[in-house]
Amino acid sequence: MNFRDVSNFIKTNKEALKPRKRLINQVKFLVIHCSDSDTCTVKDLVQWHEVERGWYHPGYTYLIRKNADVFKLGFGSEIYNHVSEYNSVSLGICLEGSFDKEHITSIQFKALFELLAELKKIYPKAELKFHREFEGVVKTCPGLFLNPNYFREEYLKLKVEENQR
Repeated sequence: MNFRDVSNFIKTNKEALKPRKRLINQVKFLVIHCSDSDTCTVKDLVQWHEVERGWYHPGYTYLIRKNADVFKLGFGSEIYNHVSEYNSVSLGICLEGSFDKEHITSIQFKALFELLAELKKIYPKAELKFHREFEGVVKTCPGLFLNPNYFREEYLKLKVEENQR
């Protein structure tokens, strides 16, 4: 996993409201999203969310590209827009791709689970969910080629050391 922290370099939309803060133990869900595009860069997320929607931030805390590059876009202590009505209790992870049309790459899947292993140390009680599983969501995000039950089974296999809780 090639990890890049760009959270301090994103030029946020200063006209929009700044994100609210939360405590680590308030994160109940790690939410998987997709970009619903063939390619997606940090710059694309800024364009789609900040410029076009007027949001303060791209919405996700992480972006995982198809080549397994992982970008940290924000902070777990900040609330960003990514799941209506659940933003305050969830953290968003965006996978580059459109998984109604394509399958996740093996290296992207591996990078996702390496990231999830790290996040599980920080948020040991957080449940893994797909965006489409939340009430009121009408889209298939992150895509029908991804099986939420399989992802949850793999997530539950990730171990958290006692001294890291």
